Amino acid sequence: MDNILYFIIFYILFVGWIVAVYSYGHYIAKLFTLKCPIPSNIIWISGLFGLIFLSSLITIINIFLPISLLIASIILIIGLILGSIQFIKIKPNYQIIVLYGLVTFIIYYAVIFGWSNYYDTGLYHLPAIKWIINNITPFGLANLHFRFGFNSIWFPLSALIDQGSILLNRPIFLINGILLFFYTTLIGDILKPFIKEIRQNIFSISTSKISTFVRSLNCKDWFFLLTILPVTYVTPIFLSSPSPDFPIFLLTLTVIGNAIELVEEETEVDNFQTWISIIIASFAFAIKLSAILLLLMSALFLFFSQIKIRSTRELVEMPILPKTIFPFLRNIPRYCWFFFLIIFIPMTIRGIILSGNPIFPIAIGSQSYLPWATSAETTRVAAEDVTAWARLPGVHYKDSLGNNSWIWDWIDQFIVHQMPLIVTVSGALILVGIVLYFSVKPEMELQESKKIIISCYPLVLILAGLTFWFMSAPDTRFALGFLYALPIVILLFPYIILKRPFSSYLVKILIVILIGQFLISATLMGPYYVGLFNNNGEIPVFPEVSYTINTTNSGERIIIPENTDQTWNLPLPNSIYFDENLSITRDRITRQYIMFTTNE
Repeated sequence: MDNILYFIIFYILFVGWIVAVYSYGHYIAKLFTLKCPIPSNIIWISGLFGLIFLSSLITIINIFLPISLLIASIILIIGLILGSIQFIKIKPNYQIIVLYGLVTFIIYYAVIFGWSNYYDTGLYHLPAIKWIINNITPFGLANLHFRFGFNSIWFPLSALIDQGSILLNRPIFLINGILLFFYTTLIGDILKPFIKEIRQNIFSISTSKISTFVRSLNCKDWFFLLTILPVTYVTPIFLSSPSPDFPIFLLTLTVIGNAIELVEEETEVDNFQTWISIIIASFAFAIKLSAILLLLMSALFLFFSQIKIRSTRELVEMPILPKTIFPFLRNIPRYCWFFFLIIFIPMTIRGIILSGNPIFPIAIGSQSYLPWATSAETTRVAAEDVTAWARLPGVHYKDSLGNNSWIWDWIDQFIVHQMPLIVTVSGALILVGIVLYFSVKPEMELQESKKIIISCYPLVLILAGLTFWFMSAPDTRFALGFLYALPIVILLFPYIILKRPFSSYLVKILIVILIGQFLISATLMGPYYVGLFNNNGEIPVFPEVSYTINTTNSGERIIIPENTDQTWNLPLPNSIYFDENLSITRDRITRQYIMFTTNE
């Protein structure tokens, strides 16, 4: 009976938060983009804006108050009221509601029964979320456990949405499932005309209708359709955790897809689609610093496209200031500045409070003069841990620092674990060769040379992202978006450059690939869901962890897990490290933790 009750409670929360997030985002979209027509993918845009707004709101509130169940409930109820008002004003399409209702149930079922023991969730994700729920943002929390200084605004958002997980001691994290739902609406918007055509009679599907629909798709549409397989493949790894790697994966795919649209449609400066990429990239950077390249490349692309670079010679001879930068800044719409402010100001404040560094563990951001700031040694160790483990995971991961001997071991592991990706890239390259052979005629000219730089942007973005990833922290999960986008963009690249309709050869190839990936996705997810159905309806609980209580020199008690680096749902304050010199300041009345400092 308890499992049925939990199933219902979490499903109501899942659907409720989807509605609330959409409602907040929809009103923000209407308020700040009145002069720009919103594209057809309004559900995705509203969901994205809602997630950005709520993450920033909670980050600010947590500076002064814990994100208690009361606060979460108020925000949820207001969102549902806004959604109800909007539902009354519009004429709802009940068929679409039923369709998306089915999608939410499929995603939710995987969330609640597909839980996997994700390593980083027990290591620091869950404790970081618990701090947000139970305490104001403490100064110097990174001195307790340096990973608490990893300044991700995904955790405040999870603390708001995933309250039930901690209260009921069940690892049912809804946050990544909610983002996945909004991403699926991108696919739904592309398929909507075809679904509308056949919904009257499913038996009316014909080859001509499929062919007509396929020929109506552009490169951006094909890109998102061809991401179905990689998203299906990656989703079970992250879906049931609050891992920020999953939103980075989906947001990277979205930025790349939008880059293809910008190149393909040559959008104007006042077009909403021109600027949405940099908003998404800013959000991704605030979720995880590894998205810095995504943000920089998005900004550079907009800059170069706005100043009308026509050749590499003009690029070299381009004046710097003020003839280029200032006009570009003036062209940035007000709603972009609004999102920059609500993303980066809370992120900066929270980072300074947690560790004295808004971009911890990057040393250049450290404000070492602050009394609660992490030491230079702690910052260095944190940065080295991320890099070393990404290069050579295992007991001897530190051996990868200061040398290149790790590269061959890394390549061996990559080939073993990423063979499907390697085969896909190779296949895409072969298909591109075939397409070019049949499509490019001797008399055909490429685009004017002045547009080649811009047209190459989607591929350059991916290659730059992969280069930065390999040079910094080459853990596969940090670059999933770039890795899986590479073969798709390679396949579509000739048509992005040629600026012409798809040839009949490519259309046939793409249809085969699309059908094939649907079949492969069903093959992958079929056993996965069968396994979920065969679990007897048991909803998992957090792993139990034995622990010891260590006391600092100042008399404060710290919970330390025994024989493991997983703390899971242990009481606060907990850490896998113990510093006897750690000094803790608490409020005399509320007993809230105010500051963590160390004599190191």
